[in-house]
Amino acid sequence: MRQAGPGGRVPWPLPATLDAQGCNPTSLYAGNQLTDVSQRLTDDLDRPGVIENYVREASSRGLAGFMVNWVNASDENARLAEVLRAANEINAGGENFKIILDYRTNGALVPIAASSIGVSLSMARAIP
Repeated sequence: MRQAGPGGRVPWPLPATLDAQGCNPTSLYAGNQLTDVSQRLTDDLDRPGVIENYVREASSRGLAGFMVNWVNASDENARLAEVLRAANEINAGGENFKIILDYRTNGALVPIAASSIGVSLSMARAIP
């Protein structure tokens, strides 16, 4: 019997397990085909240009913007700054691409330095 997670929901089982080193996947389903995913994915959000490419592609296909989840962690801050920068660049060329910021704390009380909020809000204000 699976254990209930947050909110009483029972999570779906994973399709495979890995050994202690994170290698050698073992499929948990008959007929399941496992693939090894490279560490150098083209959609790795930490690689230069990837977020901008997503923003440009979305805008070119008529999307009005993105909703961005943010938790005020250093890697998240860098990604937020990049998506805001990319949207500003697109908009400077005549587009009207919007960013909606969804701040998440996962239910925890998280102290945030006023300077962090100010920097983040100043980045968000840059989007018309």
